Amino acid sequence: MALFYPVVLLPVVLAYIARYAFDSEAAFVLVLSIAAGLAAIFYWLAMDSAVKAATARRQSIIEELSRGDGPVGS
Repeated sequence: MALFYPVVLLPVVLAYIARYAFDSEAAFVLVLSIAAGLAAIFYWLAMDSAVKAATARRQSIIEELSRGDGPVGS
């Protein structure tokens, strides 16, 4: 997981570079806004995919959770 931190922080670093290069706070906000928009799109797609997968495998997930002495199995 620690290997992904530089990739995740890249938009923030790019925003600071844009602020320095253009000497403008607007460039900083614009780059961060674009990064936030892209992150929201990726989150939406990932959540949609996870919901579809969970819905398709609902019965097998419930069976796995019911196997042990957990709260569903009690």
